[in-house]
Amino acid sequence: MASTSGERRRRMRKAIHSVDVLRNFVELDSDSSDSEIWRWKTKVRYGHQPIVGEHQLTGHKVAVKILNRQKIRSLDVVGKIKREIQNLKLFRHPHIIKLYQVISTPTDFFMVMEYVSGGELFDYICKHGRVADAEARRLFQQIISAVDYCHRHMVVHRDLKPENVLLDANMNAKIADFGLSNMMADGEFLRTSCGSPNYAAPEVISGRLYAGPEVDIWSCGVILYVLLCGALPFDDDHVPTLFKKIKGGVFYIPEHLSRSVANLLMLMLQVDPLKRATIRDIREHEWFKLDLPDYLFPEDPAYDANVIDEEAVRETCEKFECSEVEVMNSLLGGDPQDHLAVAYHLIIDNRRIMNQASEFYLASSPPSGSFMDESLPLPPGLKPHPERMPPLVTDSPKPRCALDALNTTRPKPLSVKKAKWHLGIRSQSKPFDIMAEVYKAMKELDYDWKVRLLLRYPGSRQDVATTCAHYQDFLPSGITKAVLSLLSRELLLLNSRGFYDSPMLFWWSLSRLAYLQVVNPYHLRVRRKNPVTGSYVKMSLQLYQVANRSYLLDFRSIDGERAWMGQSGMKPTVTVDTKYRWRAVGQ
Repeated sequence: MASTSGERRRRMRKAIHSVDVLRNFVELDSDSSDSEIWRWKTKVRYGHQPIVGEHQLTGHKVAVKILNRQKIRSLDVVGKIKREIQNLKLFRHPHIIKLYQVISTPTDFFMVMEYVSGGELFDYICKHGRVADAEARRLFQQIISAVDYCHRHMVVHRDLKPENVLLDANMNAKIADFGLSNMMADGEFLRTSCGSPNYAAPEVISGRLYAGPEVDIWSCGVILYVLLCGALPFDDDHVPTLFKKIKGGVFYIPEHLSRSVANLLMLMLQVDPLKRATIRDIREHEWFKLDLPDYLFPEDPAYDANVIDEEAVRETCEKFECSEVEVMNSLLGGDPQDHLAVAYHLIIDNRRIMNQASEFYLASSPPSGSFMDESLPLPPGLKPHPERMPPLVTDSPKPRCALDALNTTRPKPLSVKKAKWHLGIRSQSKPFDIMAEVYKAMKELDYDWKVRLLLRYPGSRQDVATTCAHYQDFLPSGITKAVLSLLSRELLLLNSRGFYDSPMLFWWSLSRLAYLQVVNPYHLRVRRKNPVTGSYVKMSLQLYQVANRSYLLDFRSIDGERAWMGQSGMKPTVTVDTKYRWRAVGQ
């Protein structure tokens, strides 16, 4: 253990000597004792134990946490972590631990963060027991405000628990490690069973697909229960039994809990994520609204929706060392997950919060010379035109929930909007229309596609055209001339009228006419040859129904992260199966 601690101190000395931003920090001298410079936390947290350092000039303390670069490199997500950390450095919320600077060395990432002296909420509850109703409400309001802030900026925690909620000197909640556990693949539903099992949602421990925000709501419900009861709602030393309890969603409600807060717990700890309460439902709940400070959920200021905020663009350029053209292209590109677009919205949102809640910012000032300037400008931000860039938030349907006990009637929805999560491409168009556009895009991008097919024809051979070579451009190589000869003259006539501008239209019409049937028209695999490396860019596309009239097109890598990141700096590459399955009927 001593050698491990010594190695971490050695790496810290190297980082401090090699990075200008920390030259003013006290250096760990080989002749000085640990207590003179650093002290180690008693709890092991995410990655490594944080070191607490003191700024030599200002006296402000910071927490320095080490992330091992080799472990990150083994997942081949170094670039993604860098982008997410850049955005986390812009997070400025009174109840989220601030990330001031990240130092990159050949072996580690050193994260310089805000230091709070009150310790973990977990330790506080263990020492003092359950919290009074009013105090629990105050802390819970702060936690929900922080979670809402991050969800609106498309960051999900997935490991919310009292150990990750810190307390400052004034007993205010600060969420730590936000965003470091959400390394999700773009365009994918999450399936990773990360986080602590006692606080994990049923869909997480079951390995089912989930979008992200709803698992944080479940964890917040468990935290609220722990605050009010001083115990866990689902607990057992035998892990399979614990999982069974969580999946069943049955928990004990003590008599000292009011009917109102018991109702809120029931709504948040719903096993079905579609019936689970949302941030909007929580905010409108009668128990939550009592004594709610205005600064936690500030109103959006008036702004000109047709104007892009030039000041925010310039600040984004400064933070990311890029040109204004790059930022403008990101905003107009319509991708809300683009790191420059996210940073732009964060800067605007930070202004809004700081303008309405500057007196509530209780954290220490950042170290001198650090990356982040605390003095963000105060004028209200101007957001881009909604037709040119998708809004950060949008209305969402109210979850369906039918609980008879405890008067679980849903409150009227707020006028606020819920975050719009872009995991893949969402659309309310008809499934056929969505896939038709997908096939058309694949054709324009010069992709090959593979779909499992069943071949059928209802009539006699005399009714079938002897050649359909005209369709060769629309069909994959597995469809031979013998198969083409089974296509009818009627299909040729339809094609001459322009009905087959894309392969999907062609195949779908074949299916409707019972000549060629697609086994699963909503799941295909595509590939394109890289002209530089000669390897194939390959991926799988599948359409999911995520709501009553809402669909999501998921892009999935089969090769994994290594191919997806692209060793040559080119576009992502993946691998797929290229087999067909077809048969002739009625011969």
